[in-house]
Amino acid sequence: MFQLHADGTITPSPFLSGNPTLRSELAEISGTAAIGNMRYDALQATLQKRFSHSFEGQVAYTYSKCMTDSIGYFGSAGQAAPASAYWQNLYNRRAEWGPCYYDVTHVVSGYAVYEIPIGRNKRWGKNLNPPVNAVIGN
Repeated sequence: MFQLHADGTITPSPFLSGNPTLRSELAEISGTAAIGNMRYDALQATLQKRFSHSFEGQVAYTYSKCMTDSIGYFGSAGQAAPASAYWQNLYNRRAEWGPCYYDVTHVVSGYAVYEIPIGRNKRWGKNLNPPVNAVIGN
């Protein structure tokens, strides 16, 4: 790679190890390729219910499995995973096949919401004026 200057001269790029000024500082240049494989399978179920009197809730469940042969070029970002983003054996990528470092088999989440019955057309404060209803109602 070379740099073309405005005066028409061409010089080696300062980012190559062939540059004499950097030759003593650079030990090697490495390249990467995005050839990792990943597989994610999941079963998701959601139960949502709206009850009377302004109450509703939801429960969600996910059963999943994530498999990969690479943790990615940038690694695990401080998570509990191998320190290197490179394969141990470049000629046998399948030897790295295993669970993703962030694999979580079971995930359950849920929420519940209760709307306080204050404001117009509610149990309390049916006759609130519009500015007050906008602040504490609905």
